[in-house]
Amino acid sequence: MAGTFLRKLVRALAEVNAQQATFNRELRHRVRNMLSLIQALASRGPKATSPMDFYKEFSQRLDGLAAASDLLQIGAEAEGRLPQLARQTIAPFDQSTRIRLSGEPCTVPPNSCIPLIMALHELCTNAVRHGALSNAEGWVDLTWFIGADHTTLFVLWTERSGPLVDPRPERSGLGTKLLAPQPGLEGVELCFDPAGVWCEIRIEGAVQPAA
Repeated sequence: MAGTFLRKLVRALAEVNAQQATFNRELRHRVRNMLSLIQALASRGPKATSPMDFYKEFSQRLDGLAAASDLLQIGAEAEGRLPQLARQTIAPFDQSTRIRLSGEPCTVPPNSCIPLIMALHELCTNAVRHGALSNAEGWVDLTWFIGADHTTLFVLWTERSGPLVDPRPERSGLGTKLLAPQPGLEGVELCFDPAGVWCEIRIEGAVQPAA
């Protein structure tokens, strides 16, 4: 009896330690990404005519970035809602409203909230650095809909009018792992189309409000 209990306890502790290690890797990645993004936002703008104007505009961008970061701390037991979740996540990247949101309100299942936020954050970061948000002409469509089964959520990210995309980019590091199938994201298809990156994310267990 005691031996069985101890074995279960050891397994549980091992699972907790493995989960903690994953969280630590994700945290390190997010910190590095955050610092790179802050540097990119500062070096590319904002377009200001005075140091004070720059400070005000840049502070607004940092506030938006902090708001999106707060979403990463909501915990596995929390639930997220679209479009609010998407709007808050993209806010620091979309000062000129070039990410166009479209979709019916719905609730994202708890275990999908953080993976979806991280995936959108990664797509935004890549778009700012290399994609449709790295020039003055590009734009992004971010749309979502519930499938015919009334529980499968499809989230579509489509970039247009950005720089020509390399169809064979390097695919390594934790960033690309965030844009891959994982617990909470049952399907992820990422395509480096020369005309613009697009990504389709599939989530099971979404809920639409009653009509």
